Amino acid sequence: MCASKHSARHGNGWSGESMADAEFDIAVVGAGPAGSTSAIAAARQGARVVLLDQATFPRHKACGCCLGPKGLAALERIGAMARVEALGAPRLSRIELACGNRRSVFALPGGVSLSREALDPALHDVARSLGVETRFGERARVSQPQGADALAVVEAGDEQVTAALVLAADGLAGVSTGKPSADDWARRPGGRVGVSAVLDGYGQAGDAAPPLPGVVRMGVARHGYVGRSTLEDGRVVAAAAVDPAALRQGPAEACADILDFTGAKLEAEALRSSDVRWCVTPRLTRRRRTVAHGRVWHVGDAVGYVEPFTGEGMTWALEQGEAAGALAARVAMAEDVSIEHTQLRERLWPQELRRVRRGRSWRCAAVARVLRRPGLLHAWLGVCNASGAVRRVSGRVVQGRPVEGSRVQAWNQPS
Repeated sequence: MCASKHSARHGNGWSGESMADAEFDIAVVGAGPAGSTSAIAAARQGARVVLLDQATFPRHKACGCCLGPKGLAALERIGAMARVEALGAPRLSRIELACGNRRSVFALPGGVSLSREALDPALHDVARSLGVETRFGERARVSQPQGADALAVVEAGDEQVTAALVLAADGLAGVSTGKPSADDWARRPGGRVGVSAVLDGYGQAGDAAPPLPGVVRMGVARHGYVGRSTLEDGRVVAAAAVDPAALRQGPAEACADILDFTGAKLEAEALRSSDVRWCVTPRLTRRRRTVAHGRVWHVGDAVGYVEPFTGEGMTWALEQGEAAGALAARVAMAEDVSIEHTQLRERLWPQELRRVRRGRSWRCAAVARVLRRPGLLHAWLGVCNASGAVRRVSGRVVQGRPVEGSRVQAWNQPS
C-alpha cells in the first residue's frame, strides 16, 4: 500500500495523543541511534514514520559514548549535525593505551565523546521536526501479516498502527518482532559481555584524575578491557568488554581489576567506591542469521555486534540506520504488494547491509582477537615505545616519535 493511500485514508494519521488504527509507511521499533537515524532518513525521503520504544528518555545505555568521524559524517548527511554540535561534546584527540606496565599514546582525531542521555533526545528532536511521530514508554509488539497484501501490525499498549515495513532496531536483546526460527543468533563461543557506567564523582589527583576532555584511556588485561572518557557535561563514562566469569564479582570489581593490572590503582579504587548503576549487555560478538523476513528488517545491534574496542559501535548504528531508512522509504512508498515484491523486499536489505558493513566487522573482530592475548599487545606496545613506526588508528595514519623525558610514546598526525 503506497503512501498516497495512507494519506487519503487517514489524513494526518496519529495526532500524538492516540495512534489507534493509524497507517504509516514505516514503523521503527527502538529509538536508539540506529532506530532514530532510520526514522530521520526515511522521513527525509517523504515517508510517514512512527518511532517507538519501551523506554522513556533520557536514559543511559551500555555504551562507550565515543562517536567517530564517519559517524559524524552520517549525522551531517541526515541534517542532525547542528543539533548534535550544540551539545558541546569534547572533540577526541588521542587514546592512551595501557597493558601491564607499558603505555603508548596514539592520535585519535575527528571524533567526539557524547553521552547517550544527550545524543538520543537530540536525534528524537530532529526526527520530530521532520514529522516523525514518537511513542515512548510502551513495549511494541509486531505481528507479521497474513498474506502478501496485508500490512504489519505494531501494538504499543492499548493502541496499534499498521506499516508497510517495520525496522527493528531493538538491540541485542530485542524480542518485540519475534524471530523466524527458535534461535536466529549465531554467537561466538566465549563471547564477552559489555558493561558501562557514568560516574558523577571522580578523584582529582594522580591516576584517579578524570581523563582530560578529548582523551580516551584504555586498559587491557586477560579477562577484558575498559575505556574511560570525559563527556560533554564533565562526567566520566567507563565502558568495558569482559569475560562473563569475571562478572561474578560485579561489574565495578571486574573493571577495577583491569585497571589494577595496568597500574591505574587510584582510578581502580575510584571505580570500586563509586555508587552507580552499571548497565550490562548480552554477550557481544554475534550475528543474526536472518536480517529480513516478511515485512521486518533488522537494523543496528539487532543485526549483530562485535566487541567494540575500536569505538565504532555508534558509528555502525548511524550508518546502518541511514541506509536502512532511505532504502525502506523507497520500498514502502512504491510497494505493489505482489509476491514478487515480497521476495525482492527480503533481498534488498541484506544486500545493502553487506555494502554498509563491508570490511568493518572483520577489522573489529581481528582487533578483538589480538586483545585476548595481552602478552602480544604488551610486546607490541614495547615496540611502539622503542621505535617511530607508522601505525593506523581508526582509519587514520599517524606518525610516532618519543616524548623527551618520558617513556610514553606521543603520536602525531604527519604534516
